[in-house]
Amino acid sequence: MSTIKTTNIQHPSAVDPAIVLDSDGDAVYAGVHDFTSATVTGAGGLRLITPTSIANSGGSSSASGGAVTFTGVTSVSLNGCFTSTYANYFVTLKILGSVATSGSLRMRASGTDNSASQYFGQRLLGVSTTPSAEVFTSSTNFDSAVAYGATQSITTFNIFSPELSEFTTIYLNSGRAAAVTIYTGRHDVASAFDGFTLTAASGNITGTIRVYGYQNS
Repeated sequence: MSTIKTTNIQHPSAVDPAIVLDSDGDAVYAGVHDFTSATVTGAGGLRLITPTSIANSGGSSSASGGAVTFTGVTSVSLNGCFTSTYANYFVTLKILGSVATSGSLRMRASGTDNSASQYFGQRLLGVSTTPSAEVFTSSTNFDSAVAYGATQSITTFNIFSPELSEFTTIYLNSGRAAAVTIYTGRHDVASAFDGFTLTAASGNITGTIRVYGYQNS
């Protein structure tokens, strides 16, 4: 096999080299081929988002690299995670320990929860071998949307159009040992939100939340 050694790669009609190799062999791309400043679209459907701020009641919380961790809180709030950059969002929630069996979600704007009776939801709950269904109308939150466990529970949900002045809807799956929850809900007023609050029905919770934006194109 032959090896070509060079420091510049240049088209005959170009004024300057398009590719320059440094002493370590790393490539620097010039002009429109400068990939270091290029915006890649349509690659990777999700983008991890770091909230502009977080708040909690009881315990403690912190944010690092997009992950919001909380310990022994009765509620945790994420602010500034919904923006005009993305229309829809995907959220992962891992509860590592809890003395509560369920929790609720509330939409939030400018650091304040929306607690008006504008939430509607439908929950399907399976505990052991027993299924049940419950409907929530004119509630002050997405009530009992999240299932917790004493050791660990996992929840994922989609939030559609939270930052737009449209109805905000969610579709949620939550599971723990011997229990699973499927929940769909809608905030029934065309309002724009930039965050949300997770609240334990009782006691406190410990875990991690990550919010991702779906690429629009």
